[in-house]
Amino acid sequence: MTPMTHFDRSALRGRLDDIIDTHGLWPVLRALIARSFRRDPPVPPLGLNAHLRRDIGLEPLDEGGPGWDLLR
Repeated sequence: MTPMTHFDRSALRGRLDDIIDTHGLWPVLRALIARSFRRDPPVPPLGLNAHLRRDIGLEPLDEGGPGWDLLR
């Protein structure tokens, strides 16, 4: 899929007019201003396995299975 680098302003303006007609000008402006002050939710932690955690210098969270001496 090719990223879209330009927008059809008339289509965007038409959708914005529909939203303003449905909800009113002041609620739309208030939501737009409130959105600029809202922080995005934090990124969820990555599920790193023990090998990756060791490679970047972290302690492994758990051993994850039996040791090699139990598999003999």
